[in-house]
Amino acid sequence: MSQAKKLKTATLTLVSTVIGLLLGIWIAAYLTVPGIAMSVEGDPLVLFDPEIGAIANPSSHNRRIYPAIKDRKAFAFDVYTDDRGARVDGPGQKSPAKVDIVVVGDSFTWGYALPNPETYANRV
Repeated sequence: MSQAKKLKTATLTLVSTVIGLLLGIWIAAYLTVPGIAMSVEGDPLVLFDPEIGAIANPSSHNRRIYPAIKDRKAFAFDVYTDDRGARVDGPGQKSPAKVDIVVVGDSFTWGYALPNPETYANRV
């Protein structure tokens, strides 16, 4: 067998093995990760924004409902936003026109899974 043919066979074997392993890992990961058991009612929580990617949906109400699973009770929470997309306590409420502190962050700052009065951003 010539040197070129050996190199071609080794390369083809290596590439097909790597592709097979990657495909197997992807399939195993896809099949073993459970879906999120949740239902959503109301308006979308976020909207696409071409400048920053996503923004809170202004003047919206969104309810997220999580069923009970083996180590957690069922729970639900509501998210209300005003005309600027800021979280507020209930429908029709507005955030103050002038604020002394602005809190910027991620889902902890947003208070995901909490009513607005219980978020640390609301308590500051």
